[in-house]
Amino acid sequence: MITEYGKAVRKARITLGITMSQMAKELECSLSYMSAMENGKRPIPIEYVKMTEAYFVRMGLLENLNLKALADLSNQCVCLKDLKTDVQRLIVEIAQTELSDDDVRKMNEILTNAKNR
Repeated sequence: MITEYGKAVRKARITLGITMSQMAKELECSLSYMSAMENGKRPIPIEYVKMTEAYFVRMGLLENLNLKALADLSNQCVCLKDLKTDVQRLIVEIAQTELSDDDVRKMNEILTNAKNR
């Protein structure tokens, strides 16, 4: 099943009129590898995400696709390595806590406000 990451990449390719084959050739990876990442059959390395974002910018797509977040969702993991310790702890606590729909809604509001600052 195509992942959220795969959907965003596919939509960007269609917008730009680029085939998966053309993109695979440009990024120097096999078509089957690219397809496996987009369909959740292989993890999506951060290096590949960066190459994909740079490729889309070179091709004229200036929209921020938020591919790193979508890759994290597709990979079902988030790298904590470069985050401050307090942020790491917060993420771990959130991941280990049973949250209600209302809790999630409130947290989304807080994050949206933080991003807009």
